[in-house]
Formats: sequence, structure tokens, C-alpha cells
Amino acid sequence: RPLAGTPDQFHQDLGESIRAIARATGTVPLGYRAPVAALDWPAPWAFQAMRDAGIIYDSSVYPTRLFVLAGSANAPRAPFQTPTGVWEIPLSVAEVCGQRFPLSGGFYLRAMPFGLYRRLIQRENAAGRPVILYVHPWELAHGFPCRILVADVHKRSVNQFLDPRVNVHIHPSRCCERATSSEYFL
Repeated sequence: RPLAGTPDQFHQDLGESIRAIARATGTVPLGYRAPVAALDWPAPWAFQAMRDAGIIYDSSVYPTRLFVLAGSANAPRAPFQTPTGVWEIPLSVAEVCGQRFPLSGGFYLRAMPFGLYRRLIQRENAAGRPVILYVHPWELAHGFPCRILVADVHKRSVNQFLDPRVNVHIHPSRCCERATSSEYFL
């Protein structure tokens, strides 16, 4: 929601969020992620506010307009440094028949057929593009309460579908190196 307001409101909300996270964890966050990845590219005022607040990287740009609440079809697919010095790590997409399809996680991780998802990840990796994956904590909890209309899809995804994906794609002994943002950027 902070991106729905003015640049001044975003700046204020960002500062309040950073202070709240720092109070709760004892650590000042270095990165930012807009709710529902709702940062349209380019947004120089948002990156300036992030830099002013000490943020060194962001992962709020979705380089597609297909099936997402917000996004930017013209945004770069690979990580890049913005003119303000803040690094942008765009959420992953896969190009299929000239269209960019969301690939990073959330609904797309739950809803896409497993075989297709796996093939797209392999194709992106073979092209030298590491795939950014994210999961919401509730997606890993069995028996979570469903309060949405597509509860059946979510229950089936979490209980029978997401666990194999985590084991196959995220487990470091099977697919990839893991690094924290601090290891990468500092």
C-alpha cells in the first residue's frame, strides 16, 4: 500500500518500516520489497527515498504486466544498479512465446504445473539467469487457514505440491548456491 500514496508518504512509510524492523530485530534492514512487488519501473523518487533511508538493494520490480497487480514489461530482467546507487533485483520471469510469465513464487509457484515450472527454471538457469524464488511463511505451514475463494487450490498446492518443489529447487545440495543479501552486497 505505501506506493499508492505520494512520494512523501512513501518516504515517511519507508522510514517508519525500517525503524519498526530495527526495533523488532535489532538489525537495520538493508533491502526493501514493496507489497505485492508493486514498484513500477522506472520510479526514481522511490529509489531516491530508499537510498536516503540506507537501503542498498530492492526486489520490488516485476518485469512483466502479465497476471500481476503491478509490473513493468519494459524493466530489465537481470539485476541492475539504479542511478541512485540502489541495486534492483527484479523478480524472475520466463519468456514463453514472446510473453514474460511470472516465475518467482507466491501464487505462480503454487499454481503453475510442476513439470512446466521446473523446465522454465532449468531454462533460465541454462541461459545464465539465476531464478529468484520466494515463499510466504504460511505456504510452508500444513493446515493453514484458507480465507480466500480458491482455498482448494491453495490447500492442494501447499500440502501436496509445494513441498516437493522446495526439496527439488531450493534445497542447496540439489540445485543451487544460497547467499544472504548481506553476503552478496557487502
